[in-house]
Order: sequence, then structure tokens, then C-alpha cells
Amino acid sequence: MTALPGLTEDTRAYKAAAVAVRALFAPAEEGATAAAPEPLPRLPRLDALVRNFRLSSFEADLLLTLAILELDREAAAACAQRNGQSHAQLTVASALGLLAAPHWSALTPGATLLAYRMIEISSETALRWSRLRLDPRMLHHLLGVECLDERLQGLLECVAPPEFTSDSQRGAADKIVRTWTRGGLQPPVVVLAGCDAPSRRTTAAAAARAIGFELLAVGAEDVPAAAAERDTFVRLVERELVLGGAALFIDIGDQDDVGVAARVTAVADRFAGPLILGSARPPRPGRRTAPPVELAPTNAEEQRRFWRRALSNGTPANEEDFTRVVEHFEVSAEAACAIACGVDTEGPIADALWRACRHHLRAPLDDLTQRIEASATWNDLVLPEPTLTMLRTMAMHVRHRRRVLDDWGFGARTARGLGASAIFWGPSGTGKTYAAEALARDLDLDLHVVDVSQVVSKYIGETEKNLRRVFDAAERAGAILLFDEADALFGKRSEVKDSHDRYSNIEVSYLLQRMEAYRGLAILTTNMKDAIDSAFLRRVRFVVRFPFPDPEQRGEIWRRIVPSGTPTSGLDPMKLARLQIPGGTIRNIALNAAFLAAADGIPLGMSHMARAAVAEMAKHDKTLDDALLADWH
Repeated sequence: MTALPGLTEDTRAYKAAAVAVRALFAPAEEGATAAAPEPLPRLPRLDALVRNFRLSSFEADLLLTLAILELDREAAAACAQRNGQSHAQLTVASALGLLAAPHWSALTPGATLLAYRMIEISSETALRWSRLRLDPRMLHHLLGVECLDERLQGLLECVAPPEFTSDSQRGAADKIVRTWTRGGLQPPVVVLAGCDAPSRRTTAAAAARAIGFELLAVGAEDVPAAAAERDTFVRLVERELVLGGAALFIDIGDQDDVGVAARVTAVADRFAGPLILGSARPPRPGRRTAPPVELAPTNAEEQRRFWRRALSNGTPANEEDFTRVVEHFEVSAEAACAIACGVDTEGPIADALWRACRHHLRAPLDDLTQRIEASATWNDLVLPEPTLTMLRTMAMHVRHRRRVLDDWGFGARTARGLGASAIFWGPSGTGKTYAAEALARDLDLDLHVVDVSQVVSKYIGETEKNLRRVFDAAERAGAILLFDEADALFGKRSEVKDSHDRYSNIEVSYLLQRMEAYRGLAILTTNMKDAIDSAFLRRVRFVVRFPFPDPEQRGEIWRRIVPSGTPTSGLDPMKLARLQIPGGTIRNIALNAAFLAAADGIPLGMSHMARAAVAEMAKHDKTLDDALLADWH
């Protein structure tokens, strides 16, 4: 037997095995008494398979014989000659007749060789004359060449162990190891709940490394739906874990897809190897799941350690540069490293880190909400002084929330009322959304509008799931949430007359609890303050009134609404202020008037404003008094 490329085992052991297999198929001498078959020589990797899969001597000899027939031409020729065929084919009958200590049970579907797809039996003829074939993955393993089974390629991913973990991650990894250690021969399924998906993934990798395993991860959506395909998937993965010394990780996230969660649970109930299920919150327990291991969010000091380590690669940054980032964003160690690698070192590092965090963390929220590019500033707002003062106070609360809640300990006293939640109420067009933009611009944070129609679902429990996903993603991203026209979502709880009322009240109660626990800024806008449930009014931190503008305020809005670069002629803000309309309508009229002026090729004037005002009022089935517009031309 010649040396094979990539062969890492002792070649002499393979040569001895090849000689023994050739002897199996050698023709018997005339008149000689047939001797009882002897066990074949052992190979180091075959011995490991015998131990790990508890193979009988017959099963081990069968694997070795099939491997040698693939590798040794002389053994293959002897097999073919004995069977009177042109090429080597080991049949069930030959295996039972030639190998030592044969037993039929080794070739049943539930036995190890077939259950773990180590060998295949052709079904073209009677079972006794069916051909046996060694699975290519097993041949590669016996040769010392490790490669993933082709049926699992693209599904399984090797997760590298983390370079750095937080205290909570190390504690969770230790609990997983203790659970597996106490589990005996068949370790229980561990549920790792809480925090974000990357943190769960790295914690699972840390636990696997602690017991000398690699971690292989598969997406929950990639688990086969059909029972037969799922059984094959489970067996192949179990075989892979034994061959490579690994554990399996499946993250089911928020469990929004009931079918996917059910498939993963079915896998967990059957899986025999070390398995970790990641979940945003503990799922319903299965037959083999141990009590969940909770992964707590990282605190401010751990976040600082993440950034110190991530920025130790030469990026010129100091403690003050990432203090502001720590106060507003929640990042894992992996996210901190990824963000640090892409930081623009030209210019202030603190500002670059802030922008990089916003960009990196906004992606999950972009899938759930509509992000608005905030353009308004404090100077663009025309509001009563008490309203402006309250808005600036809100910005102050957001800036210093981490210092007050975490560093000063106010957050440890209670989990409720930690966020700067607010209700903006007033007539349409009075600047509620515009004020939210100004807040976001001042705080340099993303503003995300929650589409209530996309959140509210007629299916029981779906509304709460949607809201939970929005709040969780927003909390990590440090974003501002804007629930526009929130009456439908935050309305008053009603008297329970049927099941619909009961579940509607449950949704409102859940919202109330989630708003209290939310650590960021959430803004609800409404035209009717009385339509909001009183429990929200009592527990939000700010209730901001946006009154209808008086003539002086309307005049100021008209002065500010026209950009300085617009050519104008004879515009009179006080005449325009006679129109009893809010700022949103003023903005529409000014914009439409500008298009009219551009079409006429002349500066923007009062006549354009008059035409635009008439058209705007017509949208609302209203007319303007001619006397009001008499001196506008």
C-alpha cells in the first residue's frame, strides 16, 4: 500500500490492515479446513470510533474493511476476483461470512452504523446480496483528513471562541459547563436566555471551549421541516460533533415563527449530543431542557472594558473618548471590536466612535421602524417658552441617564420609570414631530417612527411580540422612538365585554409595563390627550402641550419658514399670520407657493402665497374670505 496524500496516521498500521483484508478474500486452498475469522488489526482513529460510538468488533472490522477496499488496489482486486465481478463490492452476505464475530443486528436501521450514516446499504436487491458502502466523511476521518459532511456544508458554521467575555458571560458559561458535567452520558439541553444574539453566541463558544470542544452553530431557520429530513440532519450533526469534538448551538431569537421554534424543540428533544439553545427569553421547556441560564446585560464598567480592549489595536483613543458612547449604547465585545476596526481616525475619535455606534446598531431597528433624518434644530421651533424649556429638560435627562441611573445608583432601586418617556399632545400641525426631530438632532441620536399599523396585530400575543422587538432593539441602539398618532395603541382600557376587550386591555397593560422599563426616550404623539389611558399619563415623565399658535407665533413661523436663499418680494409675515392655521399647514403653503413662484420665474410674493393658501384650504373643504386676501396681491 503506497502512502496516500494527507495521510496523518501511522502508514504501517494501514499496511498491516491492508494485508489482513487481502487475506480475507484470498481463495482457500484445496482440502484446507476453513479457519475461523480473526479480528482485523486496529488503527488509532478506528479505536477512537469504537470508544466514542460503542462499536462492536464486527462493526469496527466492517468499517476497516470498507475503508481498505477504497484505498488498496490489491485488496479491491482480491474482493472482485472472489465475487467474480469487475470491481470490488462487499455484500451483506460477504461481510457476515468473512468477518469475525458477525451479528445481524449491526446492519439494522436503528444500529449505530446505519443510524449515524457511517455506511450505506443499497436497496436494489435482496438484503443479503445488497452492497455495502462506506460514507465518504468516515473515510476522510479514518485518513485523518477532517472536512465537514457535504450535506451539512452551508448549514453549520464553526464559531471561534471569544477573546474577551464579560463577567456575566463567564458566569453563564460556567453554569453551562456544570450542567453538562452533571448530565452524565447524555447531557441535557441548555437554554441560554437573554441579552443579544452575538453575546449568546460567544457565551456558548466560551462554554464549549471550557470543556475542550469547538462550537458549531446552525440557524434555526435551517432546521429541516420534514420529519425524515430532520432525522437525517440530527444524526449527521450528532456524528459530526463526535468526530470533531464539538457542541451545537441554535439561536431561536424571539421565537416569532412558531413553526421554526417547534422544529428546534423537536431537534432538542431527540438530540443526544451537547446542545445549547439561544433565546431572547426562556422558551417553553422541552423533555430534555435544563433550567434556563440567564445572561444578564453588561453594565457600564464592562462596556468600558470592551472599549479599552477594542481600542488597544493602535487607535488613538483615551477613556474620555468612549465615555459618552458607554452612556448611551449597549454593545457586546464583538460589536465593540467591529466598530473600533471601522472608526475613522481623522478628526475627533469620540465623535467618530459615536457615529460608528449609531450606524452599527441601527440596522435591527431599521427593519422594524422608519428612520427619520432629523433636520430641525431648536431655532426652527416656534413654541411657548414653557414648552421649549420642557423639551430641553428632556434632552438633559437623556444625556445624563447613565450617570444618574447606574453610576449614582438610582436605577438599582427600581426597574420602573427609568426612561425619559413623554407624551406630546396638541392639534395636528403644531410641531410635535418637528420637536422630536429637534431633540434627535440636539442629542445626535437616531429618530425612529413606529408604524402603529405594522405593530398592532389581530392575532393574540403578536402585538406584544412586535413591541418587544422594537423596544429591545431601540434600547441597544440608544435611539429615540416616536409613536405617531398613538391613540390606537395607547388608548384607554375598556370594560371587558368579550374576549377582544380582554386581549386589548392586555396589550395596553403590557405597553404600560414596557414603557416603564424602557431606558431610552420614547415619545407618544396624540391630538387628543383625553384618549390616552390615564395610567400612561400618570407614569410618563413628561407631558408636553403643543398649543395652537397665536398670531405672533404664526408670524414668527412665517418668517422662519422661507429659507434665506429664496428670492422674495414683498412678503409680509403679519398679513400671512391672519390665517388661523398651525405650523404644519404653514409649511405646506410656503412650499407650494415657492413652486408657483419658480414656475412664474419671479421672486416669491404674496400672490403666490394667496394661491397656495386657497389650494391648501380646498384640501380640507374650506374657503378663504376674499377680504382676508384683498391686500395680498
